[in-house]
Amino acid sequence: MPGHALARRTDVRFRYRRFIHQAASGHHHHPVGEGDEFVEVFAIGNTATPLSRAAGHPFLRPAERSALRKRGGRSIINSQPSTTTYPALASPVLISGEMSRSNSHGRVFGLDAMRAVAIALVVLGHVLLMMRLCFRPLTGWAIMAGYFGVEIFFVLSGFLIGGILIRDFRAGGASAGTLSRFWCRRWLRTLPLYYLFVAINLAINVSLGTPNTNWGWNIAFLQNFTTPAGPFFTEAWSLAVEEWFYLLAPVLIFALVKTGLPLKRAVLYAAVGGIVCATAWRMHVVATGHPDWLRGARSVVTMRLDACMFGVFASWWKQYAPASWNAWSKGKFVTGLLCLLGAGAMFRLLPLNVSFAARTHLFTLTSAGAMLCLPALAAIQVSRGKMTLGVTCLSKWSYAMYLVNFPIFMWLARHVAYGLLHPVTAGATAAAGLALSILASAVLHYCYESPILRWRDRHVTATRHVTGEAEAAGSSESPLPAEKADGLLPAAKAL
Repeated sequence: MPGHALARRTDVRFRYRRFIHQAASGHHHHPVGEGDEFVEVFAIGNTATPLSRAAGHPFLRPAERSALRKRGGRSIINSQPSTTTYPALASPVLISGEMSRSNSHGRVFGLDAMRAVAIALVVLGHVLLMMRLCFRPLTGWAIMAGYFGVEIFFVLSGFLIGGILIRDFRAGGASAGTLSRFWCRRWLRTLPLYYLFVAINLAINVSLGTPNTNWGWNIAFLQNFTTPAGPFFTEAWSLAVEEWFYLLAPVLIFALVKTGLPLKRAVLYAAVGGIVCATAWRMHVVATGHPDWLRGARSVVTMRLDACMFGVFASWWKQYAPASWNAWSKGKFVTGLLCLLGAGAMFRLLPLNVSFAARTHLFTLTSAGAMLCLPALAAIQVSRGKMTLGVTCLSKWSYAMYLVNFPIFMWLARHVAYGLLHPVTAGATAAAGLALSILASAVLHYCYESPILRWRDRHVTATRHVTGEAEAAGSSESPLPAEKADGLLPAAKAL
């Protein structure tokens, strides 16, 4: 046997034996992505091997086979009776001779790429704004770039958080402890950096002599709950949408489970009900109140929660109907792109502040398009291209980049002032703002976010499955051992 083939066979045997030993002892901690995007299992074709079949595998030692048979042929993944092979939850890493090492922390490259594209669109919107004084047509493109970046974040956030909630309720049941652990971990992820920037915005306004009007509403994310946000920290409107989603979605699922519904139906009813109710309310407000597009229909919490619920529906789809989720994923991706292109055409052709469709159906079409892209992207577990490191870093730094880039661009604009009328000066200023944003976001991530997350993972345990599996949470913003999806970028505001 050639040396490299022998090395690959040995690697497969070692990984498989380690996995089976841990599964047989009931202490298996497989690296799971948010919504189980990454599952390290021995795989045959596109199915995960149940223990009953694995027990007869020639790679196992006799003692390991005996331990597996004592478990009664239960599934490696979820300890359910293994009458059939279980479909991979989302394209597991198939051990076909060589296990890829580029996803060692349970990251999902496809979701990293989606998040990276979203933050790139948000920052691109701000770059184009810097150039708008010398190129007027760029204003519309800047708003559109920011709009699509935000909408992608909303759907991605709902998808990842939906996966966490499904696993938490499966593991801990509908209990106060399940809710409190979820909220504690989530808020330790999002609030420290957010409140840091509330303080920074207060300091900036004081230094410029700008009154800090109604800034207290930002503390409780009430600045745009039912009415448009005020002038203070305006880009935080999208974080308010995210935080209210984090608060209300678990409560809704909890209440439905408490009525006696199984978790599968509770999550489905919560997702579909959230989409229908928020969409109906937005249509009612637009028809009767005639809000503008930017600060009204787009930015009010009660009219935008449906975007996150599209992501929750996608998570339900993936968890409870994996066959249809995995089927025709490329076709779904193309359909999703066509939906996004259609939304872009609506954005460019319709009068945003007048058109009923632009203030209602545009958001629905965009969210549906982003959702349909998820099956294909969630299946891209790893990538070996040269851009992989850049995409991963951009994804990990995205929350910090969202918060820091707009103040940097505005600070530069104030100092350059009329120089922005000259194309060369405007371009140089935009490039400087981009470089400073990347640098500042990296520093914030490693020096501020990561220490807090390490403290959280030491002191606030995630809900564990009955088999003892650590509750990982998907494509993470940081490769931490517990909740791997803390990388949910709360959606950013482009303007």
